[in-house]
Amino acid sequence: MLFRSIFESATRHHIPVDIFAAMAVHESGLNPFAIGKYSEKGIFQLHPKGPGRGIQFVRDDVYWERCKRLDSACQKQVIDRAAKELERGLLRCRTLKKALGYYNTGKCDGDAVYVKRILYQRKRLIPQYQVAAAEVLGR
Repeated sequence: MLFRSIFESATRHHIPVDIFAAMAVHESGLNPFAIGKYSEKGIFQLHPKGPGRGIQFVRDDVYWERCKRLDSACQKQVIDRAAKELERGLLRCRTLKKALGYYNTGKCDGDAVYVKRILYQRKRLIPQYQVAAAEVLGR
């Protein structure tokens, strides 16, 4: 279910699915209920004062608890917002590496440690990604 949402949002926002999936693994280990040290929440660790502003899952603790009982874990909005933010970075920074830096720090920095970690995750995930993508596409 989560991979389908990741795939659909990445496609809708014109970002590489494998990179977007690697971001989810890096950000939360694919744990939708991960909470970061600065109150970031969700599979893409959205900050409540940044991209998570206006996302019910990130802002509403009662809703967050209720989501624990749902298969979707209420991640559609979180995933879509993360894809939108990365797409915004691509438009602003013009390269994927710089867009990843923008997603993480708000600066078009293609040399940031975060970028290197995402690219490493991508390389590590390629075999699993190919299987999951085939399942989502029904091949």
